[in-house]
Amino acid sequence: MKTEQTLIIFSKIPRCGEVKSRLIPAYGARIAAAIYAAMLADTLLAAGTAANDTAARLEIHLSGGNPQQLSQQLSSYLADFCPNAAAIQLKQILQQAAYARQQGADLGERMYRALRSSNDRGCPALLIGCDCPDLDADYLCRAFTALKQHRQIITPTTDGGYCLIGSNDALLQLFSGISWSTAGVMAQTLSRAQAAGIELFLLPQLHDIDTPPDLADPLPAGSLLARCLAHYQRTAD
Repeated sequence: MKTEQTLIIFSKIPRCGEVKSRLIPAYGARIAAAIYAAMLADTLLAAGTAANDTAARLEIHLSGGNPQQLSQQLSSYLADFCPNAAAIQLKQILQQAAYARQQGADLGERMYRALRSSNDRGCPALLIGCDCPDLDADYLCRAFTALKQHRQIITPTTDGGYCLIGSNDALLQLFSGISWSTAGVMAQTLSRAQAAGIELFLLPQLHDIDTPPDLADPLPAGSLLARCLAHYQRTAD
């Protein structure tokens, strides 16, 4: 069956001290890395289901390291709280996904190139990170439906950024001149779109995880992130 769309996950290798730096002062480097690993695993499970349901090609774009290191680090951090069924499903997703290395001078160029590589093959593409617990399979399927009706789509987050962007024809204007990793990312992106006359369809806003207060909000029941936090709370008591 021909794959007509692509689901791209931007990811780092979950290594101690190298991910979720804003969580480290409150949780320590190892637990911060475990939190990142749990969120990445939740994202992979959601993306794997959505890719199957929509006949999409699943791609994991790494900022460094390789697929073997990704698998090894995930297994290490998840071992204490991941159910066996989820671990088996994750292994299958990691084996079946396609892999690429993020390329570009900054985050904007890396995202643009990733989307453009799919669009140049005639495939609409969604690109997501792994910091948003509410970005579930149903949401991703609805995003693909929206991408059939709009050239460009985006999901704002409550911190002023975004956690999903989709394109039928990626446009560099949406990714250049943006102050990445700030509260102004979404506003700047909308401003760039308006200035260039680009229709950018907004999907429902979601909440992502960057700082300790973000983890105080309710988490999806049964998520690996919720299991991770519960595990470390028990070990601390």
